[in-house]
Amino acid sequence: MMTPEDRLRQILQLEAEDLVPAGDGLRRIEQRLSQRRTLRSRIVPAVAIAGVVAVAGAAAITVSLTDDGALKVPEQRASSAPNPAPSTCAVDGCVDPTPSAVPSPLPSPVVLVTTSANGTPVWPFTTNAQASEWLSRPGSRSWAADPVKVVAHLMSDYLKLPGQATRRINDDADVAIVEVSAGGRPVSQVRLERVGQRPAGPWSVTAAFAEDLIVSRPKDGEDVTSPLQTSGTVTGVDESVHVRLMTDALLDEGHAPAGNVIPWSQPLRWSKSDWSIAAVVASTYDGKGDLHAVTITAVRRSTAPVDGVPGAGSVLVAVDQQHIVTVDTSTGQQLRQLSFPESAGADAIDSAPDRGGEDGVVWVRTRGDGCTSSIIRVGLAHGPAGVTVDAKPLRRGLPALSSGGRSLAWVERPCTGGDTTIVVRGPDANFSTVATSGEPVTDLDVRDDGYAVVQLGKRVVVLPPGATDMTSARTLTPDDGCTLAAPAWDAAVAVAWQSCPAGWRLGRWVATGGAATSSIAVSVRSGVLHTAVTSGQLLVALEDHGIARLVNGMLDDIPNALRWGQPDW
Repeated sequence: MMTPEDRLRQILQLEAEDLVPAGDGLRRIEQRLSQRRTLRSRIVPAVAIAGVVAVAGAAAITVSLTDDGALKVPEQRASSAPNPAPSTCAVDGCVDPTPSAVPSPLPSPVVLVTTSANGTPVWPFTTNAQASEWLSRPGSRSWAADPVKVVAHLMSDYLKLPGQATRRINDDADVAIVEVSAGGRPVSQVRLERVGQRPAGPWSVTAAFAEDLIVSRPKDGEDVTSPLQTSGTVTGVDESVHVRLMTDALLDEGHAPAGNVIPWSQPLRWSKSDWSIAAVVASTYDGKGDLHAVTITAVRRSTAPVDGVPGAGSVLVAVDQQHIVTVDTSTGQQLRQLSFPESAGADAIDSAPDRGGEDGVVWVRTRGDGCTSSIIRVGLAHGPAGVTVDAKPLRRGLPALSSGGRSLAWVERPCTGGDTTIVVRGPDANFSTVATSGEPVTDLDVRDDGYAVVQLGKRVVVLPPGATDMTSARTLTPDDGCTLAAPAWDAAVAVAWQSCPAGWRLGRWVATGGAATSSIAVSVRSGVLHTAVTSGQLLVALEDHGIARLVNGMLDDIPNALRWGQPDW
């Protein structure tokens, strides 16, 4: 049993929160509604660009192509000095330490979906793609057009609680408030908003409030990490608050003892990283066994790096104004600027980033002459950037670092024109493949064992280690009438997109060229330019400059993606 000293200690450990007095749930909702402007007449605005987080480091090391271990990330650690000295970098291609910058606060998180107001939808729709799919094929979920019916299904199908959706208690084009009752009394007011970029989009739940149960932590739409400390107050005596963290599945739950004298508190933990939005659901029962109160708070999984390394699928690398940057895939915000090509000359540019290994990123640096190029590599968490392929008068492109970091591939051709050469180099700095091709190479990826998957026009081939030309390449066989594009390795299996008369299909092949599985149809609004796979998650760059990830067989747009070019993760 908790002693008075324990209760006092629990109170002191909780953060000071602005606890709203019980009994005014509806008034708080009305105040929020009056303060929020509708988004129906405007799409979610572009995010202001975050302040640059500098990549500081000791003087970069130029590594020869033939140096032993040249593929490894340089061992030097980033300097901890807050203001690095001005550059004295004299070696061609050297990457300067980044001047320190005062970090600007990141903008407020941007929702992954267009909604009719400012909420974060948690159920049953969380993305524009899902809303668009519902509009074209509502199927058995036609009830999503009616907010009262949505809440009825929320209670029975999602929360599995005994409350009943009784009536809508407001009249607003953008937000619906639906009352839930149990045991003959109101127990919650559920807030819903329309989802999608069309006014007739389906309704989705964004929050729920109760008079007798207040959640003070987390705040609505807050970025959270594990463990998440939830807390709040109740009006009753000796209650138990059931707290759940829910996506489509239950991530964690717990029961917190509560009373009107002290706040309640309950930690929630999770290990899964394949979710971005979840609902913190708190509920209580009365002494008769009837549902007493229900609240819902939307939260976002933070994409903060673990041990300095961004999690799989949480961060992409891209080009912004000839610099390489990292971008948060949940918000579309810039996180860091990785490259500073001006250190190699005023007209130098960086392009074609690719991520591989534990936390490595490689890209091409081209001098102002438009030809002389090198390949730069940096560890996102460990060490400064360095030259891993020396500057030479060659046009280089499509660098690819294998998932385990053991192989590096790229293409190059003379500045005066001629055949393209596909180069694959292993961890011992030996060239496993130097193969010429008379056809243009438009995409490239490499496995740890040196096998390269290559797009040549409208066909895709697998090039084995040791190849010197394309005669040993094995062609991936598409479905009848289809052509292939945007290949990538997903572990030992190659994935590529098939452009077919009926639309786009995603297929998988083994290295010998045969299909590993049947291809699946995916709705794609424009051509596919590039594919990247990390930990089974698939990223797609589209011809209309959109960037999307494949979720449940559908492409889900990365927000604010038009700014970023040549994405990879």
